[in-house]
Amino acid sequence: GNSSTTNTAFPQVVDPILTDSDTVVFGDMVGTFQIAAGGNFSMALKNSNKVYTWGSNVRGQLGRATATQPEEITPKVVIGDYSYIGAGGETAYAANTNSPSEFVAWGSNLCGTYGNGTTGGSGVPLTMSGIQYTINISAGPDFLLIAKDNNDGNKIYAWGCNQDGELGVGLVGDRYIPLEISGHTNPKSISAGYDFSCVITGGDDRIYCSGYYPHAYLGANSVNFRDLPTLVTHSF
Repeated sequence: GNSSTTNTAFPQVVDPILTDSDTVVFGDMVGTFQIAAGGNFSMALKNSNKVYTWGSNVRGQLGRATATQPEEITPKVVIGDYSYIGAGGETAYAANTNSPSEFVAWGSNLCGTYGNGTTGGSGVPLTMSGIQYTINISAGPDFLLIAKDNNDGNKIYAWGCNQDGELGVGLVGDRYIPLEISGHTNPKSISAGYDFSCVITGGDDRIYCSGYYPHAYLGANSVNFRDLPTLVTHSF
C-alpha cells in the first residue's frame, strides 16, 4: 500500500503519493479504524466509511471493475457507506447496519463463501440478500463467521469450507448458506483461523473453539476435530 513491491521485515507507513479522485492522496490513510488482511491483499475502512483495497487481484478480490493488472500497489476506494470489513484468502466482505442493511462480497467464492448458495465469483461487490444487520466479520481462508444483531440477541452464523468442522455447526462438509452456531448468543468476540474457529461468549467470558486439532490449537483434548464449539480449558 506504499506504492512499492519491495519486501521488508519492518512495518511501513501506508502513505501512497497519488492524486486522482478515486485513489488516496499522500497521508490520506490517516483515519483508518478497521483493517483486514487476506491471503494476498489488504483492506482498510476509514472513518469516512469508505472501503479501500490493494494487493493481489487474481480472483477479483480488490473489487475494481476496471482493474486489468494482477496486482495493485496503491489503496483505492471500492465502495462507501460501510461499517465492517473482512478479508478471507481471496475473498472480501463488507457490511453495514443502515436501513436497508447490506452485506456484500467479492473475489473468490470457493466453497460458497458469499453465502448466497452459489460458487461463482465476482470482480465487483455483490449484495447478498438475507444477510442483514451484521455487526462483526471474521474470515478464514475459505470460510466465514459473522455476528448478526437479531431481535432476540446477537447470534453467530457460519458458512463456507467445512472439511474439519471449523464452522462449528455440528456438521462436516461445505455449506453455501449461513447456518447458526447455536448456544452462543451475544458473543464478545469471534475469530476464524486457518481450519478452526473460536468465540468468546457473553456473560461468562469463556472460550469455545471448533475445527481441526493437529497441534492442540483448540486447547482441549482431541486427536482429530470437533464440529461443535468445545470449551477451552487450562491448567496452572
